[in-house]
Amino acid sequence: MEPFEIGVSVIPNQTLKEFVNLLEASGSLEALREQNALSSKKTRTVEESIKFLASVAINLSFSNSTPLHSILKIAAKRYQCFAIVEYPYFELDMWAGYSKVYSASFTPFSRICHRMHFFEGDEGETDKLLDMLKQGESFKDIKNELKIDYK
Repeated sequence: MEPFEIGVSVIPNQTLKEFVNLLEASGSLEALREQNALSSKKTRTVEESIKFLASVAINLSFSNSTPLHSILKIAAKRYQCFAIVEYPYFELDMWAGYSKVYSASFTPFSRICHRMHFFEGDEGETDKLLDMLKQGESFKDIKNELKIDYK
């Protein structure tokens, strides 16, 4: 049996800003879905990164996009952050309560989610950042060496 690998996708700050603008122009995640503007491809081009981010957001179990919109707007515009999306992510607290809450629901809820990490600093250092994260380096060491701050 091969070990399970967690994927990561880097979402540049400009892509976050464009997604926020796209969300604001369409009015909601549901409107984006209706426009059929999304794809499931996970590439690093700006257009595909936006589509990936939007597809992740649309597949969330809630219909209110305001909290996600607010978080992305703050990260992209106020802090000039870029994001690293970790997928699939298994939220242990959710799994613990899943059988009590979600398994009895008529609406299916996925146990698997995507986790976004926001960083402020030089986006050109993302490959080094990912290497340091995989090696288990502390955020303090990352900040000192790469001048990238975890938000």
